[in-house]
Amino acid sequence: MGKRTPFEVIYLSGVSTFKAVVVLATFLPISTFAQRVADSSNPVFRISSTLVQIDAVVTDAKGRHVTDLTSKDFQIYADGVLQPITHFSYVNIAPSANAPQPSSKEISKDPLLAPPPTITLAREKVRRTMVLMVDDLNLSFESMAFVRSSLLKFVDEQMEPGDLVAVCRTGAGSSAFQQFTSDRRLAHAVINSLRWNPSGTYGVSFFQPVSANVEPFASPGQTGAGDNFAHSSVPTVNGGTQQSPRMLQQLDHLRQNTLTYGALGAIDYVVQALRDMPGRKSVILFSDGLFINPGDDATLGVFHQLIDRANRSGTVIYTMHATGLLTLQPDAADNPQLSGALGNSSPSQTSASVANVASGRSADLFRAQSGLEYLAYVTGGLAFFNGNSLNYGLGRVLEDQKGYYLLGYSPPSDTFDLQKGQRPYHKLQVVVKDKYLRVRSRTGFFGATDEETKPHFANAVEEIRAAMLSPFTASGVRLRLTPIYSEVRGRGPVVRNLLYIDARDLTFKPILDGSYEAKIKLLAAAYGPDNKQLSTFGYDYRVDVPEGKMEQVLRDGALYNLEIELPKPGGFHIRAAVRDEATQKTGSANEFIDIPDTHKKQLALTSIVLATAPKAGADTPSLGASAAKREFHRGDILQYFTLVENGDPKHISAADTSVQVRIVTEGKQIYLGPAGLKDLPDHKRAAIGLLKLGDQLPTGDYFIQVVASVPKDHKRAIANQWTDFAILP
Repeated sequence: MGKRTPFEVIYLSGVSTFKAVVVLATFLPISTFAQRVADSSNPVFRISSTLVQIDAVVTDAKGRHVTDLTSKDFQIYADGVLQPITHFSYVNIAPSANAPQPSSKEISKDPLLAPPPTITLAREKVRRTMVLMVDDLNLSFESMAFVRSSLLKFVDEQMEPGDLVAVCRTGAGSSAFQQFTSDRRLAHAVINSLRWNPSGTYGVSFFQPVSANVEPFASPGQTGAGDNFAHSSVPTVNGGTQQSPRMLQQLDHLRQNTLTYGALGAIDYVVQALRDMPGRKSVILFSDGLFINPGDDATLGVFHQLIDRANRSGTVIYTMHATGLLTLQPDAADNPQLSGALGNSSPSQTSASVANVASGRSADLFRAQSGLEYLAYVTGGLAFFNGNSLNYGLGRVLEDQKGYYLLGYSPPSDTFDLQKGQRPYHKLQVVVKDKYLRVRSRTGFFGATDEETKPHFANAVEEIRAAMLSPFTASGVRLRLTPIYSEVRGRGPVVRNLLYIDARDLTFKPILDGSYEAKIKLLAAAYGPDNKQLSTFGYDYRVDVPEGKMEQVLRDGALYNLEIELPKPGGFHIRAAVRDEATQKTGSANEFIDIPDTHKKQLALTSIVLATAPKAGADTPSLGASAAKREFHRGDILQYFTLVENGDPKHISAADTSVQVRIVTEGKQIYLGPAGLKDLPDHKRAAIGLLKLGDQLPTGDYFIQVVASVPKDHKRAIANQWTDFAILP
């Protein structure tokens, strides 16, 4: 290696099996405990007895942000009464000039070497928290495919450092908010799992094709087109009759309203979950339409609750009509017999029928878009429709989130009084005095303080679960989670999770026999890309330390080994949380693992195992504290190991397989070279080697990637695995 390379490569001469894990601190289960979800509040946007704070965005006639206004340029009206502004500030969330940018071009032009994952964001590093809400209850098959490709492009090209993203579905249930991430791998796995919902409002396309056997001028998701077909029955081709189109239309409207309420309920749940998230928060809804009647009391009640929660969580809702530009005229998908069910009408009647189709479709398109526009308006966001680029709309959303004004006033004394036993809804209006400027903000709140509405933990288990599900690691008890995937004959993919616990954060008490013990609660779970919980483990544990071994345990930590069998390949999120019973301090950790499909007769790699190289004897790293912590010092010899699974030994020879290893930090590639290889039984090979960490390497977070490919056959899939590690002084 050249003098400038910070890594010295040492190849190993042989391969042996993994050693068993030996941990001095043993875990003794006491009892299993229950689990429930809980959330906490966000202190930035306040509604209290002394202060009501709301956010507002001001733009000029061209949609550009205006950032130099003062409190004298605004007015706040509560229930139509002008309120003195007592708090005012502008919050700038644009990235700094020194912020690192996506570095896929900087790392390598080689398409085999994909950009590395992202280090988990610390709470203080988050600039924007975005929920990409896919309304699968109200998306056609065509629109779902369009949304999926647009979201993949957004993740690859438009996500920026400091962005925390979750991809959710309105039909996914209450666990939808659990996958906030800055890691593009996890976002890709969730987006690729999105599927059209056949139980939703729409079929293959937004407009239902005209059919001579059913009502010939059908609207999207409907079987009637209006008053022109309000007769009791119409003939069918087979001579029978069908129900009144007006009746069918009413039934379809009822179904659409039900699905709209379902979508709004899912959005409301996500907005509530955003209360404790940092940064500028937004929900971006991708839908073919929401059918909303603002004059309906039930609809207004749903919206008032949603607006109130959006206020308290500081969340803006943007909406995007996912259909793109549509033609209203009949096309090839429609039945050409537009002259009537029996096809015996005159040309003038046929022309009128075509006009009725266009008229009915125009009305339904307007109604669908109006619902999306209304939702964005009352929650301070923007609505995008009649365009063929969702990514353009997403770019506008990112631009819109670069800053906002935070306005506050002291509420009147009767704001929080009960009226007929209920909390009143108070209307808010923010006005900017310059008539050439536009202002957007939320439009009201319920008369209850944040303290009254914030969720409370019912017990310790709820608090631990909340820490486990949070995208931010709690540091009360320092943890390190290392999921290691391997294929086990007869069992399929198995993930061995090494959970390292820093024993210095536990409270040990002496026992009569000279040993020590600490009591902890441990909770771990695995989630699939569709947010489905696959495995959950919750136990009370006693960490026992033998007499005379306390110093060693405090130095090396305690290690918990948990095996999880997963049903199929794909991306999975492993989460864990630990609470020290004596101090009530909680720590959490989470990792994403991508399990390849070894049945596709392609190359695949198992998880990369990293450890400090053994001084003598073993060729492969043992799964001990070193492999679990993934923390190394300058001058250490780093040992890596992964199995190369050859899914098609008849056509992929070992000699044709190329394996590379590289090191990346802060978006810059600092090492790239061939991996050490060793042949194994069953047509497998191991990528294995030693890398000496240079004495001048900066401390911080690093990634190591192993890439296997067949250069002579570009049709073969490329296999790669990532893992992160830290370099200490």
